[in-house]
Amino acid sequence: MDEKDLQKWQQEKAKELFDYSHKLLDAAKQLSEHHIVEMEWGMKNALDSAKSAA
Repeated sequence: MDEKDLQKWQQEKAKELFDYSHKLLDAAKQLSEHHIVEMEWGMKNALDSAKSAA
């Protein structure tokens, strides 16, 4: 493999890794948004339970 082919291969792999990192970032964002919704639901239920107990 000559240097030009190696550089092309490295660029392709770098782009591939960059694309994967963006997919992982999007997945992490969706997961954190889901966790926020669950936490809000849990806090609302805890508040409702505290109000009914008081």
